[in-house]
Amino acid sequence: MNINRIKLKVRKEEGICKKCGEIRKFYYLSDFSYGERLILIKGGKDYAYVNLLEDNAFEKLEEVINLVLKKYNITLNKMMFAKCINKLFGLTCDMIDKELVYTANINEKCQHCGYDKFLFGADLKEAIVDIEVPVVTHFYWNSLNESDKLKAVENELRKLSYIN
Repeated sequence: MNINRIKLKVRKEEGICKKCGEIRKFYYLSDFSYGERLILIKGGKDYAYVNLLEDNAFEKLEEVINLVLKKYNITLNKMMFAKCINKLFGLTCDMIDKELVYTANINEKCQHCGYDKFLFGADLKEAIVDIEVPVVTHFYWNSLNESDKLKAVENELRKLSYIN
């Protein structure tokens, strides 16, 4: 269970859910936050923080994905490979608030009804605010041996139809 949390100064934007009309707050790190990310958790309803410059799991995941793709003679262009890594990144993450971190095909969702389409306009608030979010950890992933990491990545690549 992940209990590490961090306070961040972020840009907040609001959108109105096209289904139920509830206001959803969207958070963005500064463009100068190189290597830092907010990732979606809880099915796209909340955020967690990761600093990829201080975190070797992303780099290790990239290495393991390359090995599996090579095994199947599959080459992805840079953009497709970046999307692939982002989709599989959740494999490396420990649970947060007793939920798995799933990063494949996740969109930001309404916290009220779960819909993922929003209206944005000049009349909605935008501001710099302080938030507190969980910090992504990788204790379980780091405890796996190479073979188990390869199997986990291969299974996920198969699930996402990158390999047969």
